[in-house]
Amino acid sequence: MEPYDNHFSYNRLSEGAAQVKKNTDFLLAHAEELKPITGDISGKKIVRVVITNYPIFTGCIIENVPIMDFYLFEGYMIYNQVIYFTSYSENNEIVTERERATFLYNTETEFCANLDDHLRNNRLLKMYGPKVKIHDQKMTINEFPVQVYLQMASFQEAQV
Repeated sequence: MEPYDNHFSYNRLSEGAAQVKKNTDFLLAHAEELKPITGDISGKKIVRVVITNYPIFTGCIIENVPIMDFYLFEGYMIYNQVIYFTSYSENNEIVTERERATFLYNTETEFCANLDDHLRNNRLLKMYGPKVKIHDQKMTINEFPVQVYLQMASFQEAQV
């Protein structure tokens, strides 16, 4: 994303986080009056989150509201597991094999208990975040009077 896009996208997510806080605070403050609509929410945990299509912002927390991109959120809801694969080259083809899977929850109770932690401390981000390197890629040749750089992300070499 260009800095301009990044700035406005972050601002939009900040507005979303503020709206989530405002609406949940209203819900909690008026739980009794809203009971005919919401049912009894006393004793229930309210999990705040902004779901976005900007994966670059996944893992950010704005105004104490976690930001999660749709696909990572959907993965928790539908697939319920982290699957580990091994990939290697064999006869000039890439072979991918499933090694193992770790379940994120086993019951509805665990689903509810783990959701907020999953949003705030996503294990995939913790596993792969340190392997991503942000660097400036020079886009012009040396003889050009103005040097243009593009910020890029790449995975660091895998440990063998």
